[in-house]
Amino acid sequence: MRATLEANNLPHVEDVTNDDPKLTTRNAIRRVLKEGKEGMHYHTFIKTPLARQVVNDFASLTRIRNEIDQHVDAYISANRIPSPPSTLAVKTALPPEDVGVRHAILLRILRYVSPQPWGSLKAEAGRREANLSRMEPMVWPPVITLFRRSWMC
Repeated sequence: MRATLEANNLPHVEDVTNDDPKLTTRNAIRRVLKEGKEGMHYHTFIKTPLARQVVNDFASLTRIRNEIDQHVDAYISANRIPSPPSTLAVKTALPPEDVGVRHAILLRILRYVSPQPWGSLKAEAGRREANLSRMEPMVWPPVITLFRRSWMC
């Protein structure tokens, strides 16, 4: 919201208590999510077990997301081929084994090719697993192995 207000030079007033981690658990969690657990002594402000669990779960999910993003970056770097501006061309390669990585690759591709606003749910097939699963064969066609029967006399 702040970025939108500043980008459009809209006057606004900020309540300084929104940033005070000592005031509410919500503010403390917001501060930890913004600065990271390493940046402050979050146990000082986040006292309830549930709030600590939220912070720890968020940290775990962030780590997993970063790992998946690294796999996507590596896959696209290894398989990207030169293409005109505003396009993304990748050579068909074997898909990654992990379904989460495959879906993250599809989401990244959709961001490039969708006519919808970048990052919107519509641009990313609603971020629905079923939609992404239906798209997989379009990017990674199934490998068909043909067997020839030979007759020996």
